[in-house]
Parts: sequence; structure tokens; C-alpha cells
Amino acid sequence: MLAKQVDMQKYYWHDDLFPNMKALETIKAYFSLGRLHLAPFTSFCAVLGGCTSRGTDILEIILIFVIGIFVHSFAYSAYDLGALSMHQRATALEKMRSPLRSGKVTAKGAFVYSSLSLVCAVLISLFSFRENRVTSTFLLILCISILLIHSIYTRQKRFFVDFAVPVAVSFSVLYGAEASGGITELTFALLPLVFLSSAFVIYENNLENVETDRYDSTLTLPVLLGYRTWQALSRKNPTFIYGLVLKITFLAFCIGVILSIRLPEFTSVFFTFGILTQIYTIYLLEGRHNKKSILKLKLVNESTTFILLSSIVISVIGFPIWLAITTLPLLWVGLFSYTYHKYDWHGNRGLFAHL
Repeated sequence: MLAKQVDMQKYYWHDDLFPNMKALETIKAYFSLGRLHLAPFTSFCAVLGGCTSRGTDILEIILIFVIGIFVHSFAYSAYDLGALSMHQRATALEKMRSPLRSGKVTAKGAFVYSSLSLVCAVLISLFSFRENRVTSTFLLILCISILLIHSIYTRQKRFFVDFAVPVAVSFSVLYGAEASGGITELTFALLPLVFLSSAFVIYENNLENVETDRYDSTLTLPVLLGYRTWQALSRKNPTFIYGLVLKITFLAFCIGVILSIRLPEFTSVFFTFGILTQIYTIYLLEGRHNKKSILKLKLVNESTTFILLSSIVISVIGFPIWLAITTLPLLWVGLFSYTYHKYDWHGNRGLFAHL
């Protein structure tokens, strides 16, 4: 068996192409610290805000996307730094998953990485836009401040962990619109939809991590409502009711947008695709959950809501640009799943599989 494993190494072209694997291991650790595989979805909200502005420009949209990636990296690395004292109490499994807990990234390295991400985001915002650079940068700093407060106080304040990130993401929508030309009626129509969809994403994550959060004394809503992983979410369960209220409110605001603003593309997507997928998400939410069922819930909800939200700007930017900004995050995640994780979607070894 050992001889077979040694013979198989000649098929792993990564070893010949990248002989300095320690450097790649360090890169992988910082990628993991900044959760870069999820960065496009965070940037997507600011990009959507930019697409609702009066003077959408492709270059500015790209800059907003890059700024969003830096803000995303800052937010997650600052969160891990803020929770470092809790990390000392973490289980062996959690230590293995976190670069800071495992020691692959030092606190000093994480601080430098977080600070550089913050500085890059602010400087690009301040010097890259022709109009509204001061007001847009102010909105960006406000968004970053909320994320920073979330990193420091998230475990001590009730409900803060559930709503701080959705509020910050809402400000990123305002930032994108202001940086790209100015806030419009469509921007304000998008705000509640982004807030509610972000709140449901946080809710999904809190369901998945409820036992770890209880162990760490993190006051998420599922923890406060007494939810445990062996309990089935039913219509009488307050944790389920909260998720149901988020989805019903989201659907109600979608209908409000359709009635108040003439958006034929969004209307078509909502009635042919949006309603059914949101109801299916509610169906998946009900019942007893494990890691696999939560993953299915997250994939269905985030992918379908992602498409529905993006369709609100088709009438402004046109179908080709809409197709580009919706496929880019999916391609990004697919690339990271192949190069970063152990296996790709077909079971083949990824670039960093042997680290």
C-alpha cells in the first residue's frame, strides 16, 4: 500500500509546479482567515447597490467589487481576532478548522492582514471615484465601523450578532450606489430585501453553529430561544417562527417593490422562480437538522435568493452585464472549491489538497 501511495505521487503535478509548499500553506491559511471563498457574495451587495445608481460604470463596478473583497477579508479576520479569547476554549475540531486557533496564523499576522485589508479598501474608495468620493467613503467607514463593533462585542450583546452584519451589508448597498453615481429610488427598494436576505443567511449559520455558540456563550437568537440540534423545527417552535417571519417579510417587500416600481424583469423572475424557491426554502427549514441538511438549506436559499435579488437591476444594466455579475461569484466559489479545498465537485484533488 505504501509503495502504491509513493508511485501515485508522480501524478500530482502540483508538487513539481510548486516546490515551496510552506509558502502555499501560509497563503492557504490567510485565505481561510479572510474567508475569501465567500468574498464575492459580500461584494455582490455593494455591486448591486452600484447598479442601482444614476451613472453605472463598468470600471467603477469592478472597483466596488474589489473594495468589497477587502472589506470582507477585514471583517472576518477582525472577527477572529475579537474572538481570540473564546478561541482558547474551543474544541479540538474548531482549532483544526480555524487558522488562528490552530496556530497557522499568529495574532500579529492576523492583525497586519486585517489592517492592510482595511487600509486598501478605504484608499481605493477615496482615490478611485470621480464623484461623491467623500460621502461614499463615509458610508464605507460607517459599514466598517459596524463590522468592527460586531467583532468586539458580538458575544456580549443580545441579538447584536443576528443583526449587525445585515445592517452593515445594507450600508454597503448605499455605499455602492453613492460611489457609482448616486442613491436612487431603486436603491431604497433594494435595501430591505438585502437586509432580510442577509439576516436569513446569519440565521442559517447560527442554526448550524448553535452548539458551538452555546459552548462559547455567544448570544445568538437560536441560543436565546433554547434551540438544540436534536430538536425538530416545527411551526410551534420560536426558532422556526423567526425564520418563517424573515421569509414572509422578504416576499412581502418583493411584492411591494413590484407594485411601486415598474420592473418587468424582476416581476417575471419573482412570479416564475422567486415565490416557488422561497416556499421551498421554508419547506427545507422545517424538521430536524444535521450538517448535511443545513448545507442543503444554505445552498438552495443563497443561490436562489442571489438570482432573485440580482434580477432587480436587469432593467438598469441590461442582460449581458447582469449575467456577468451573477456568474462571477459562482465561478469564484467554484475556483476556490477546486484549488483550495481537498477535493473538487468531481472528487479530484485540488491544488492545496496535500497541504
